[in-house]
Amino acid sequence: MAKRVEIQANLANLLTYIGSLYRNPADAMKEYVSNALDEWQKGDRAVPCIVDCRLEHSKIIIACNQPGMDEREFRDALQRVADSAKPGLGLPQIGQLGIGLFAFNQVGRKCTFLSKKGKNAATVKVVLCSNSDEAQFDTALRREALEGPGTAITIEQLLQDPLKPRSNIGFGRLQGFFADRFDHYLRSGSLTLTIHANEKQSAVRPREVKLKPIGSAFSKV
Repeated sequence: MAKRVEIQANLANLLTYIGSLYRNPADAMKEYVSNALDEWQKGDRAVPCIVDCRLEHSKIIIACNQPGMDEREFRDALQRVADSAKPGLGLPQIGQLGIGLFAFNQVGRKCTFLSKKGKNAATVKVVLCSNSDEAQFDTALRREALEGPGTAITIEQLLQDPLKPRSNIGFGRLQGFFADRFDHYLRSGSLTLTIHANEKQSAVRPREVKLKPIGSAFSKV
């Protein structure tokens, strides 16, 4: 008779590993923009999804104007890792693996989420750390509270300095990477994405496409 053996794993190590499955740090950061667009798909599409990405020596802040999760939804998401509810929503969604909350592991070792679901809702504060199987929940301080519905994600204890030349998550690198990954949303005006670094800022714009006029080779025929 066959025997069944329960499989066990170090959850803290497993969560850190899951968050490092993205191809590169820029791809991991893309996950948070994708989540904002997924939320935009469910809401008022007349208003574009606005995302600001701020690069500093010691941290990266990604903020968006789309409604965040309340405490219950955060708890549900953390208890359904790799088992996303998105496929059952019947909407075109970018992320469907349910691992996006842990994408920060490829960029830094600590991530703080400030999330506000509605205009009169409290700002929920959730802190995740690498090599930990616990999430810290708290109500944001007054100075941390978001003014309106949205999400602000702060990644700290960075694995590399985004302000250094040739950084994989530097200003120019992210501009090109996001322009390629979100081309459709940028061209349609559905997404406004701005990157800030060293007191400068620039909106991410679609790549310019240059095609030769059709039939130009036959102009003298």
